[in-house]
Amino acid sequence: MKQASISIKDHNKKKNAQILIEGELVVGSLHKVKEELTAAVSRYSTLTIVVKNVSAIDLTFLQLLFAVKKSLALVHKSFSFHVELPDEITTLLSRSGFADLSLMLQPIHSSPAKK
Repeated sequence: MKQASISIKDHNKKKNAQILIEGELVVGSLHKVKEELTAAVSRYSTLTIVVKNVSAIDLTFLQLLFAVKKSLALVHKSFSFHVELPDEITTLLSRSGFADLSLMLQPIHSSPAKK
């Protein structure tokens, strides 16, 4: 299996970035990916996080992705997640309550209060 890797493609003079996360997304590689994601959250105003070419994923990585989503929302940064998983991982996640991971990771926009 391919160990987890993360790469950052900088756009528009460090305002926007695309972050690619791939490989074996398990607890053993969590620290490296977490450090890179944390740095990117503080450095860029708009982030596109792409998760693909995944050979394995565990609960710790799912928790990391949800924590990143929450952190980005708290600091009011624009972001999107694009998650492409193999069918067998998608099926396993669906049976575990994560039916549509991409949708679950998208920002929640609240509607304006009615007067």
